[in-house]
Amino acid sequence: MAAPIRVQQQRLLLTQVYGTFEGTPVKPLPRDEAGLGSGRKSHQRRYLWTDAFGVVALVAQARSATTTAAHDAALQAAAALADETFETLGAPGALLGTHMTSWTTDDADYDAALALLAPNIGLRIGKSSANPSGKSDAGMDLDGQYFHYLDKALFASAVLAEEAGDDAGTRHALRAAAIILGVHKHFTVPGEGVHWKLNTDATPIRVL
Repeated sequence: MAAPIRVQQQRLLLTQVYGTFEGTPVKPLPRDEAGLGSGRKSHQRRYLWTDAFGVVALVAQARSATTTAAHDAALQAAAALADETFETLGAPGALLGTHMTSWTTDDADYDAALALLAPNIGLRIGKSSANPSGKSDAGMDLDGQYFHYLDKALFASAVLAEEAGDDAGTRHALRAAAIILGVHKHFTVPGEGVHWKLNTDATPIRVL
């Protein structure tokens, strides 16, 4: 049975943005939409808000699939996008001198996961404009960390973990938990509230 038209249209849009589902590398976003990664991800361009919704949409494709093969292909594409996003935006940007890392091990042991956390943790937004010092601005021009972007990425991880189940789901869930444990204290100010934005190294922006 053919998938509903809305599901087919969604798949077409997703393949235009991310490439095909059949195990190929995740297509980088356009240069005017996202900045470059660094190190082994220096070819990649990811944007946290866009890709969080992309992961959720790919999981929706898996849930709407009419065959096991189509389900597995969409779920694999969702996992690949999540991995690329966490690894690219959890590492220093191409112009930054910070030392952020993301938890990308396959080890499902919780203590081992926490042991891998750097003092400054989280996920960059992925903006193409960045300060070489790793500091951001009080507005929305320079790269940094947004609370309302991180929550979308963590929600996407939860959705992906639920659909993947078993060991794969545990990996996605633990990675999200490690990000929360590492960055939450930097966003919150006891008795006052929450910073909506941080520098890329998770330090606060004075006027915020």
